Amino acid sequence: MRSRCGRALLATVRAFFAERGVLEVETPALSQGATTDPQIDSLHAAVRGAGRRYLHTSPEFAMKRLLAAGVGDLYQLCRVFRDGERGRAQQRRVHVARMVSRGRGPSRTDGRGRRIPARAPRRRA
Repeated sequence: MRSRCGRALLATVRAFFAERGVLEVETPALSQGATTDPQIDSLHAAVRGAGRRYLHTSPEFAMKRLLAAGVGDLYQLCRVFRDGERGRAQQRRVHVARMVSRGRGPSRTDGRGRRIPARAPRRRA
């Protein structure tokens, strides 16, 4: 059960992205392969009939596959799982907010709902 403060924070994050036209997605938490990052240890689970599966350490890879398929700007609020994470500031299960975009960032709107064009990239001299 989430606290009132936690629910309000999630609602604020969702409103922020909705205002900018960014789609919320939910990607699978289990995958056939572990993370390729040598600094992060994946937690594994035995799945009956499917063998060993891994809990995701980040939804980014699956989200980038959606982006490449043409879904557009998207974000996900989820729990991720990492083995070996222990300490005051680290736990095995944490909440993350992850956003991926086509490179120009999400579209923005002013207070009246009108689109604000994305800035052109700066040229280096």
